[in-house]
Amino acid sequence: MDENNQRKKLVIQDVPERQLSPDDADDEVNEYYTEGVTDVDNYIDSAFRSTRKNEAYIFIREENVVMNYGPATRDDKIISGLRYIGNTLQSLVGTAFAEHGIDAAFACHDNHGFLCARSEAMIFSANLCARINFAPRTTRDRIIQGPKTISQMFPFFKGTSFEKGIDAAFESTVTGEAYLFKGAEFALINYSRPILIEIRPIVDVFKCFRDCYLFATDIGAALASHVSKDVYLFKENDYLLFHLTPGETNHYIIGGPKEIVPRNWPSLKGILPRKNKALDIYESLQPNPVRDQDD
Repeated sequence: MDENNQRKKLVIQDVPERQLSPDDADDEVNEYYTEGVTDVDNYIDSAFRSTRKNEAYIFIREENVVMNYGPATRDDKIISGLRYIGNTLQSLVGTAFAEHGIDAAFACHDNHGFLCARSEAMIFSANLCARINFAPRTTRDRIIQGPKTISQMFPFFKGTSFEKGIDAAFESTVTGEAYLFKGAEFALINYSRPILIEIRPIVDVFKCFRDCYLFATDIGAALASHVSKDVYLFKENDYLLFHLTPGETNHYIIGGPKEIVPRNWPSLKGILPRKNKALDIYESLQPNPVRDQDD
């Protein structure tokens, strides 16, 4: 329609086709997969704290390591890995969490027993989430709840950007609470009840990040330390450590941003960065009856 609300004449413009020989086309496809896709550096996508002291699960795309991260030292070491997620957490085989990776995660401490902590975590992949028992150093892990869409698990996220995916997350020291990040915003939730406490811009509450543009605009991954109220944030090859003060706004940065490898997390040297694979195929350690190729 024109400015007088009259239908305009359709004009079709011919655009000359680019002449490609079959060999040229093949070369472009090969170049795309060998350079455009595979030549991409990937760092930490997500992490959660284990119930074993100073140990954490670290996820990089569809792979993971279990490591002792040696808080306040450079004595970090790999406990298990580098392995495909489905080989570490076999209950996730055939799910988006194993096939495509875990975007965000946090440890759950709302159901801890009197004598021992339950090894549970909430994990996210795209718009899906699940609660798992990760059963450290065993093969008895299991899915407790889900997989469900984020808005099914947490109905208060429906209609918000958080229902489409979570960038990073970590548990609070307040029982049943967790911080979830999406872009420049964060949500504080009680995942046990579940209720939404607030959604706000990161820098409104985490004022210590205002002079740290790298983490003020978005966060790649997070890990709540075994040191009370200390939290690691990751983004590409950078990290920082800050002190959390729940219910207040006087959080403060302890150290960083600093590079992850090669200087500060030596056990991850040679693991990070991970390159993309043109085709993601892995062999499960255990047959899966859902997969024809495992017959």
